[in-house]
Amino acid sequence: MPTSLACMHTAATYYNVPPTNIETVMQHARASGIGPMGIQPEWLPILTRAGFDPEKVRTDACINIAAGAWILAWSGTGTTAHREPPPAGKTPLPPPSSPLPADLKSCALAAARRYHVHEQLFLAVLATEGGRVGQVVRNRNGSYDMGPTQINSIHLRTGQTGDHPRTGHQ
Repeated sequence: MPTSLACMHTAATYYNVPPTNIETVMQHARASGIGPMGIQPEWLPILTRAGFDPEKVRTDACINIAAGAWILAWSGTGTTAHREPPPAGKTPLPPPSSPLPADLKSCALAAARRYHVHEQLFLAVLATEGGRVGQVVRNRNGSYDMGPTQINSIHLRTGQTGDHPRTGHQ
C-alpha cells in the first residue's frame, strides 16, 4: 500500500472521515495549496492551534493528509462522535476542536453566503476567535470586539439603519 494511501486510511479512521472524501480533496487540490490535500495557507494558524506543526504540514505528506482530514472533520464532513486512537506505534494525531453547534454553524454559513465571504474561511475565523453570541470585549483603545467572530466596533458604520438587531447595522 503506497504511503499516502496508508496515511489517508489512518487519518480517515482516526478523524472518522470517509476515505472517499479525502480522495476527492486530494484529486481536486489546488496548485496554490500546500501538499497533497492542497491546504490553503490561511488554515495554518488554525492547524497550529490544533497541535499541527506548520512546517510538517508543508513538508510531510502524511501530516498534510492528517491536517486535511482534521479540517474535513471540523467542518462537518465526517462525524467526530466516535474516534478510535491511532494504531499502536503511530504518532497520535491531534483531535479536532469541538464542532460548532448546528444552529450556530447554520447561521454562520448563511451569513457567509449573504455577505459573500468564503464559507470555510468564515468557519475558520469562528474557530480562531472563539467568541460567543452576545459577547462584547472592551479593548484598550476604546473599541469593542463583539460576537462569535469578535468583529471590532471600528468596522461598524454609524448613524445608519440596517438589520443588525443590536446596532441597526447591516
